[in-house]
Amino acid sequence: MADINVQIKQRNGEIWDNLCPKTKAENVTESAAKRFVSDTEKASWNGKQTALGFTPENASKKGTANGYPELDASGKVPASQLPSYVDDVLEYANQAAFPSSGETGKIYIAIDTNKTYRWGGTGYVEISASLALGETSSTAYRGDRGKTAYDHSQSAHAPANAQKNSDITKAEIEAKLTGVISSHSHASGTPSAHGATHITGGADVIPGAVAGGNAGLMSGVDKSKLDGLPSITVNVTEPESPSSGDLWYAII
Repeated sequence: MADINVQIKQRNGEIWDNLCPKTKAENVTESAAKRFVSDTEKASWNGKQTALGFTPENASKKGTANGYPELDASGKVPASQLPSYVDDVLEYANQAAFPSSGETGKIYIAIDTNKTYRWGGTGYVEISASLALGETSSTAYRGDRGKTAYDHSQSAHAPANAQKNSDITKAEIEAKLTGVISSHSHASGTPSAHGATHITGGADVIPGAVAGGNAGLMSGVDKSKLDGLPSITVNVTEPESPSSGDLWYAII
């Protein structure tokens, strides 16, 4: 009697489970969609996972809770997948571009002015105090002018109204003098120190007396005349026996 294969099956939902006997592998027909896998092939496939050096991520976990964040077109994590404290500073072209209602705890920057603001509940409040430039007690001094003044202070210079500290010529003094000098004084002994300059041979000889009998200094010529006068002997009493040529002067 030929062998007869008898199978007992049990319905399991939409499929049949073989109960007895189990289907032998050699009785299963392979197709393009279903084939047996050998131990060698299984080992080769398992080795490929090890060769990767990492465990591939499950794409279904990307951007989901308990998953991992994704990257946007610029290669950055979208703000929606970051905690709020990471994205506390927001930049806008200007204050007019701020959201109509801000969020507490965030800082808003107006790029055109570089001023920072916070949301005050009903409006934006500036955080960075505006820096006013100028030259009054309530403004900051211009940095370029401050640098110019500092550079000037570090170089050798004299004040604009400083007196000349080199040799001054007579012409320069006379050019500066105005009005009349009513009084002056000399240190002790100063006139005698330059007395020799006022006589003949000196650098500043005093001229002779003015003509016409006016009072003044005696000229050198007049002094020579006086020095050339002969000595005169005055007799108080008239001689009893005068000699020829004697002069007699009477003092009245």
